[in-house]
Amino acid sequence: MESPLGGPGRPLLSVIVPVSDGQGHLGACLDALLASDLPREAWELVVVDDGSLDRSSAIAGARADLLVRVPGPPHGPAYARNRGVDASLAPILLFVDADVAVHADTLRRILWDFAGQPDLGAVFGSYDADPPEPDDVSQYRNLRQHYVHQRAAGPTGTFWAACGAVRRDAFAQAGQFDEWHFPRPQIEDVELGYRLRGLGYRMLLDPAVQGTPLRRWTFRQAVIADVRDRCVPWVRLHLALGSAERPASLFFSKREWLNSALVGAAALLLVLDLRLRRTAVGYLALALLLVVVASNLGLYRFFRRRRGLRFAIRIIPIHLFYYFSNGLAAVWAWGAHHLVGPPGPPAEVQAYVEKGLKAWPPQPQRLERGAWRARGSSPGA
Repeated sequence: MESPLGGPGRPLLSVIVPVSDGQGHLGACLDALLASDLPREAWELVVVDDGSLDRSSAIAGARADLLVRVPGPPHGPAYARNRGVDASLAPILLFVDADVAVHADTLRRILWDFAGQPDLGAVFGSYDADPPEPDDVSQYRNLRQHYVHQRAAGPTGTFWAACGAVRRDAFAQAGQFDEWHFPRPQIEDVELGYRLRGLGYRMLLDPAVQGTPLRRWTFRQAVIADVRDRCVPWVRLHLALGSAERPASLFFSKREWLNSALVGAAALLLVLDLRLRRTAVGYLALALLLVVVASNLGLYRFFRRRRGLRFAIRIIPIHLFYYFSNGLAAVWAWGAHHLVGPPGPPAEVQAYVEKGLKAWPPQPQRLERGAWRARGSSPGA
């Protein structure tokens, strides 16, 4: 394969896979990458083991070109991806989560998206529509993500690191992933996308770039991920931004927030109905919920096509609870923003950084909030 991105003696693409106790899916993830139709000499595979206590390192060592082992407790995927970038060589960086099995053409499609477009800073795709875990919660979460990303195909103002690529020079100019404020899997990829956008780089959601989501979700895991690790940090980030600087989001659109508010109002009305026993109050709550259901008919039709009518009906309560939890998370985030301030690393990490002490693994790099505003020169300057 020939590409204007290449150069003598170095790969076109560095694939970076962070993993922490991921032995259940890591082998399938790496085997899918190794089955790519992009010639093997055109890309390198870098796995970063972030403090795993299972067999992740052994699995990676048998398949990867380079294994970076970070000792101690896990530092989070933002930190792990940055260490992988430090050890990689190619001008294009592709991040793949350890529980995603990319399609055979993913690497090739990524490279051709970048070819001939020097102002294109990042490209990402979506989950496919065939998640293997059969339970309703896993199917709902993975298929909903597929649906949202496929509908949002084209130019975008965000980034997604489960299967997303960025130019090395754009990544460096933006300051890498914010490992200071995101010590666990959260919205570190979304926040990076905001900074790339602030620097003037274009970003593209290519719907043909896909991977199979391998993770099984329990209801409890899903609620924690949605509330603590997505909605709360996203709201806190947006509260720290000026209104003119708040980019659009794939999952947190104005319509989604309106639906969350309607479900929250319906929940309050139902509690009021239980106390007052006023039938009209209960009917009003039901009417609000029906409005939310009606606004998501496209999503439910998609669920019906993929998994049948019974599945589409069963997930409606799960979807309504998703909106309810978003509303609670928004209130929590507003309180945390005003009472606590921006999140940060543990005190000992801050002490090491302030003293300038060097160690392995290195301490998280400080990235001050406000760095999503344009820093340095614009692309091509």
